Amino acid sequence: VLPNHLPPFPFFLFFDEQKDAWIYSTDKMRAVVAVVVALCALLTVIPALVLGDRALVLVEDMGVSDSHSLFFASLRDSGVELTFKMADEPRLALVQYGERLFDSVLVFAPSVEEFGGSVSPASLLAFVDMGGSVLVAASSEVGEPLREFAASCGVEFDEEKTAVIDHF
Repeated sequence: VLPNHLPPFPFFLFFDEQKDAWIYSTDKMRAVVAVVVALCALLTVIPALVLGDRALVLVEDMGVSDSHSLFFASLRDSGVELTFKMADEPRLALVQYGERLFDSVLVFAPSVEEFGGSVSPASLLAFVDMGGSVLVAASSEVGEPLREFAASCGVEFDEEKTAVIDHF
């Protein structure tokens, strides 16, 4: 049975099996720890839920896997299988026989001027329409294929060599 009234926030509510009752505490530290633990648990599950089990990482050079190793390690730790390929690889494909080969595509090739294989802005959009996810990492030099894909999703990049500055 839940208590008739609850204390002001923050409070920590837990079920004590020995007493067979809900118990709450206004101990702020317990409440903070409970929230932090819940958020950490959620953050470890989110990448796998959003990205699925299989992700294709398109890069301009293979050094990206080293420069972003913590990010990619966190994805692997959450159960995402990463496949790294060059963005202009001639045999690149996202779909085969009408089925997605990957659950997600992570584009870490912002200045690519032409994708390889059957990958194009239109095929990326079709991939999203089939239920896939696409994450684009951009820089101050965004190539035309990514500009076209972003525009079809309602995102516009400013002129080349510009930057966004966050003053906060």
